[in-house]
Amino acid sequence: MANRVPESCPLCSGGMIEFEFHQILHHRDFYLCKSCDLSFVDRKQLLSEDDEKSRYDFHQNDIRTVGYEKFLRRLINPIKEKFAFDAKGLDFGSGPYPMLIEIMNEEGFDNIISYDAIYDPNISVFDNTYDFITACEVLEHVYKLEFELKRIIKSLNIGADLVVSTGVKQPGADITKWHYIHDDTHINLFSLKTFEFMAQKYQLKISKLEKALVIFSKR
Repeated sequence: MANRVPESCPLCSGGMIEFEFHQILHHRDFYLCKSCDLSFVDRKQLLSEDDEKSRYDFHQNDIRTVGYEKFLRRLINPIKEKFAFDAKGLDFGSGPYPMLIEIMNEEGFDNIISYDAIYDPNISVFDNTYDFITACEVLEHVYKLEFELKRIIKSLNIGADLVVSTGVKQPGADITKWHYIHDDTHINLFSLKTFEFMAQKYQLKISKLEKALVIFSKR
């Protein structure tokens, strides 16, 4: 059992209680924030930047398989239904191969740019505003979660969408059995309550919620 508690929650700076069992399973301490229901890893137990990058380099997301393209289209299709081809978009956490942008370009959307803290760290993208921002399997990795969310929300136009894909904790489920915690780069675990907290905190509306996908619209 850890003998200390983090000073604050990375999402809301609220109080938290410890998930003791995670330390036993993965040599990491997870905490549960009682305010926003975010489960998160102690920030003093994160991988080094080099180790984190090596994990991402190992992923084969540079291969356009049918399955991965189908996965990405869960984010793309709602954008196609709502926005015109000239809509301005940002893919936050695009990775080494921005496949989502490639597919959307083929669909006719040619006004989308990328940002990735490791592979494409051009922070000038946040000087602009967008009609939609995608965050595909990235928020669970973010170290400074509140900082990045504020930067993302500020970059959304009124009526714009934030399209998020991430694993979602199920009410009452034993998350020690959840595959998501086996990845050492997964340091934030969200629930429906967490999404509702985010919507209230950032003046967003949850316009769509399904398995591992949530779409926020900026009011």
